[in-house]
Amino acid sequence: QEAAEVAAALSAKANSRSATIFDKIVNKDIPADIVYEDEDSLAFRDVNPQAPTHILVIPKVKGNLDKLSNAEVGDQSILGALLYTA
Repeated sequence: QEAAEVAAALSAKANSRSATIFDKIVNKDIPADIVYEDEDSLAFRDVNPQAPTHILVIPKVKGNLDKLSNAEVGDQSILGALLYTA
């Protein structure tokens, strides 16, 4: 199953210019081991963990947050929700 998840992730990354791998996980287009989900965030286990417990927490609606350096004052609420979730 893990090999299939990695293959799906790599395929998703290679076949998409606008939708990121994280968008596809949020949309359930590719599988993920989801450990938490609410209306704002999704937390799932990394398919290639770098630590014994390696969970990624991402916003469900990224807006302009494709990278943290794009964050603006209006993003405080979602950033706080992600930190609280983590």
